[in-house]
Amino acid sequence: MAKNIKGILYSIMTSDEGIMSLVENSDQVYYQNDDADVNRAQSKFDSSIPLITYHRITDNAAEYPKRRSLFQITSWAKTNLQAEELMNAIVTCFNRRQNMDGISYVSLNSVDRDTYDKEIKCWGIHLTFTFIYRDLDF
Repeated sequence: MAKNIKGILYSIMTSDEGIMSLVENSDQVYYQNDDADVNRAQSKFDSSIPLITYHRITDNAAEYPKRRSLFQITSWAKTNLQAEELMNAIVTCFNRRQNMDGISYVSLNSVDRDTYDKEIKCWGIHLTFTFIYRDLDF
């Protein structure tokens, strides 16, 4: 079992059949720690599309020992239709899992408008989720 929320989310997404049927392998799911991670992900865009990037937006203590975190998860693809298909797989993955590896609650807060990135020539759809989980290693 993963020891932190980032690892748990990675494990959930890379073990989901719906998501993995749309991406080639688990290397196409990236946690963005910093700009270097973003650049590494973007350098793979030509050969590794579609892919998923995700990062923590906020982390607030809710009621000890539980925490509440907002994460943005983005589906990236060469076409808007592919990005939407991957977005739907991500939403389905988390909708059907309500108690997973210490995560006790999942809520989809928002779906941002579709974005076309001219630099990398890809479509992206940003999803914002709330996860409530037991206080784990960060």
